[in-house]
Amino acid sequence: MTWFPKKKVIAPVDFSDESFAVVDVGLQLVDAPSDLTVVHVLPDLSPVEPGEMWGTIDKDSRTRHAIKALRERLDDDKYKSVQIDILFGDAGHEIARLAERQGAEANLPAARTTAFCITAFAQLFYAVSCRSFRYTMPELGFFTNPHLIGAIVISGLLQLSVVTLPFAQPFFEVATSSLGQTWILIVLLALTPVTVIELAKIAMKLSQRAGSHAT
Repeated sequence: MTWFPKKKVIAPVDFSDESFAVVDVGLQLVDAPSDLTVVHVLPDLSPVEPGEMWGTIDKDSRTRHAIKALRERLDDDKYKSVQIDILFGDAGHEIARLAERQGAEANLPAARTTAFCITAFAQLFYAVSCRSFRYTMPELGFFTNPHLIGAIVISGLLQLSVVTLPFAQPFFEVATSSLGQTWILIVLLALTPVTVIELAKIAMKLSQRAGSHAT
């Protein structure tokens, strides 16, 4: 199951084992291997390099050698339809340009919306946990502070309206049409800070009890 719908995926590789592991992850994110582009960025040679000066090395020859090396490394049948692209220059800039050319940036609105929602909801959940630095939420009771709960509910509804109401989406540059299952990820990640805090409270109590028994 993928969290975001992927039309095109770019997998940068530097010939390390870790980077080729990214290729396998990319295959899981696309509908067909041909939608995955493996890209390797070569640095520009200095004009004083011997190969450049003597004309024995050029971009075409370097590209052919890089493609051959990648095909030898990706010799499994599952990689046969994978696209390979060799670029020259700064790796970060060139990969970003390739993503723009291939339309791989189409998921940026969904990614932006996801980050926006995670940040907002994480703060709301965090507010519930910060009622006490000692007692956990079940110990305090979820509804012992109705004013806080009311404020959180209203804030949550406002956040949902921002990302779901069509007239509000252009102002915040968000889009929910492609989120789908991402809402599960949003909730899970937004709950992460409060979960860590609550576990820390429990760990602190256990440590205090252990210390009291020891004395």
